[in-house]
Amino acid sequence: PAAILGIPRAGFEPGDRADYALYPDEVTRIDASRLHAKCGWSPFEGLDAVFPKEVVIGGKRAYACGDYREACAAWYPGQGYLSRENKYYKADKAHL
Repeated sequence: PAAILGIPRAGFEPGDRADYALYPDEVTRIDASRLHAKCGWSPFEGLDAVFPKEVVIGGKRAYACGDYREACAAWYPGQGYLSRENKYYKADKAHL
């Protein structure tokens, strides 16, 4: 699919777009007070789920053990993937 869409392939080789998440074996009960939602509740409250311990985007840690880190987004809701060759990518990156 990456080749069809003209985006860099994801993978674990040098130069690949390393996007992945590491999940623990433990199951967590969803509690709205621990979620990041403005409304303060979740329709999933009380259900069991598995949450990632670490998320890597573009080879950089975006989330690790409850700590969010700034990552440069390449996917924007409603706009899709913005490649690094896109003239708007550099302008949009300036606000980060």
